[in-house]
Order: sequence, then structure tokens, then C-alpha cells
Amino acid sequence: MKNLRVIIAGGGIGGLTAAIALRQAGLDAVVLERAASVDDVALGAGVHLWSNALQALQEIDMAKAVATAGTTVTAHRYLSWQGRLLGTLGVDEVSEGLGAPTVGLSRPELHRTASCGSIRNASASSRIPGELSCGWRTAVRNTATSW
Repeated sequence: MKNLRVIIAGGGIGGLTAAIALRQAGLDAVVLERAASVDDVALGAGVHLWSNALQALQEIDMAKAVATAGTTVTAHRYLSWQGRLLGTLGVDEVSEGLGAPTVGLSRPELHRTASCGSIRNASASSRIPGELSCGWRTAVRNTATSW
């Protein structure tokens, strides 16, 4: 698969993570994002990444960075709409059994962590493989043109 170039449409968490995995596998990956800047993509509220997600991130050496950026979740409390406790789930027990933590963090922080994970940010004009390139209106403009 030498010299194989992969174009990933979208610089969200999925696109960045895919690019990291592909580059670690030795492929040339470029992420094309419609937004003018990475900051315009890193929006949203909080997310929880369960143990199985951290196990997958271990495969591409991202689990430690994500766990460091977030907070380890040890329990979930389930409440009624009136605030009455309905039950709890010991997340730490599940995490210990699976060998990876459950982590809570903001979506922008997760995006920043992924964008720093072996992908350099580039301006829209550089178009260099292996980078996150912002300012694209379409994923592929001309397949006959070199990057």
C-alpha cells in the first residue's frame, strides 16, 4: 500500500481519529474541513467515552492523551425528573474489568486532543498530505490535480 493517499472529508473527531490511525498504519492521509479554522469545528458539550472507546484509542496510542485531558468517571447516578435517585452504576467496576477507564470531557477538549495527535494544522493554501486543511467547500475539487 505504499504511496496510497487517503482523503478524509471532515475534520471532526471521527475524521481526525481516522487520519491518526491511517498515518500510523503508514498511509498518507489528509483531512479536508469545510470550516475556516479548527476552532470552528471544536464545538459542543460534554461527552463520556466508555472503557471500550478507550480500549480502541489504545490501539492508536491516543488513550493516555484523552484520559489526561478528561476526568475519570467512577459512577453514574440516575435521577427522576424531580431529582429523586433512581439508581447508580459503579462505572469504576466496569472499567477495572475491561482494563481501561471511562472518561468524561468536553467535546472541544476531545477535538483539540485529536487534532494534536500527529496531525499538523495547515492553512487552506498548503494542501500538504498528512495535515488538517481548513477552508474546503467540497471534499474533492479535481481528482486530476496533485495535492
